[in-house]
Amino acid sequence: MKAVFNFLKQYNNAFIISIVLGYIIWFAFYIIIPVQTQSLSFQTVSFIICATLSLILGYYSIKQKHKPSVHTKQKNYFLLISLLAILGLGFRYFDLFYFRQLSLNNPYYLNKSISIKAVSQSNLIVLIIATLRILSPIPVLYLIVNQSREKKNWIIATIIIAISTIEMALYGTRKPLFHLFLLILITYYYSNRKPIQINLKTVLIASISVTCLGMFSYVILNKRLNEREQTNDKLINVVDSRYNDFVKIEDYKIEAFKKQPNSFFTNAEILFIHTGQYVIHGFYELDYIVKNNFSHAKGVYSFNPIFKLTNRLKLTNTELNTQKNHPRGYVYTSFFGSLFIDFGWFSLVPIFLFGVFQKTIFLLSQHHTITKVFFIILLSVNLTLPIFNLLSGSGLYLFIMLTIFSIYCYLKKLDRL
Repeated sequence: MKAVFNFLKQYNNAFIISIVLGYIIWFAFYIIIPVQTQSLSFQTVSFIICATLSLILGYYSIKQKHKPSVHTKQKNYFLLISLLAILGLGFRYFDLFYFRQLSLNNPYYLNKSISIKAVSQSNLIVLIIATLRILSPIPVLYLIVNQSREKKNWIIATIIIAISTIEMALYGTRKPLFHLFLLILITYYYSNRKPIQINLKTVLIASISVTCLGMFSYVILNKRLNEREQTNDKLINVVDSRYNDFVKIEDYKIEAFKKQPNSFFTNAEILFIHTGQYVIHGFYELDYIVKNNFSHAKGVYSFNPIFKLTNRLKLTNTELNTQKNHPRGYVYTSFFGSLFIDFGWFSLVPIFLFGVFQKTIFLLSQHHTITKVFFIILLSVNLTLPIFNLLSGSGLYLFIMLTIFSIYCYLKKLDRL
């Protein structure tokens, strides 16, 4: 067991394992949940295989030079990152509550509608500074990596996380909390100097965590539905909603649910199936795009936040609507799918370069805590490759900010700053 742990703990191995584990999770849900699916086309399967190999080849194209490990005193970036995150959160809520007039008393769908319509009323400087909020999970990950025992810092990191959940309460979104849980889990695993003991305590903590996340997801989902529907089978309707068109639940299971729509076991099973649909539907959406041969968005889909900013700054006048490139824009298309929407088969090139980038960050992570945190975040991207693109939307801001921090650390190491 110890030998297996040591093997998995190597960051080079972690790269491969994160990818493999992502596919294992995908296939596990595909096998278990009772949904109707069509076979993925040969072209789609070929693209997924080629994209995965391109990422791996890119990573291993950079050779690691074996140098003796030199331990140097690192600058502590905890307070700096915490201050930036707090600044970003402050400006974010100033924008949401003052400019956009959102309210915690509003239904989720109303806040979303108001936010979209009122975004043009927000101050550009406020919007730019508000992007710093994406750094909110970094302080707690930083402390885990350093195995810090500073209570003051833990209190600061916890407060930042708590403040960031206000936005979840406004929109009823579940993804940020699940992503945070995933990041904390991966960070703890790779920062733990001793093998994780599979004992009663570990199983109990894991069970409680999963149960709490499940309950949170159920409460949010149920509240969303109560805002719009009053029927007894509203939870049944959600697993048969439009973003599950290609992974519809089996008819026999729907009929079984309708017999006891309010049963605890029915709702628990529905929530599990809904999670499974969420996990596997991306590849089927990608298949739809590949087979229909839509025109490509040339970067506007995956890098939309950058084009939004340059348009606001009057530097560009790019059409941001990607409806013709991705008609079902309300669904996930996996990490590879979002790049395929932009570049088609040519996306294998940026995917290869992303592998090169990950290896570069890994090499830097051996010298700096902040780049180690960055590498762990990239592992979470690998883990969710078949599901969605964690680097799209606000995730792109985090990627850019941590890249800037990594470049700074590298130049600092070379004594050029």
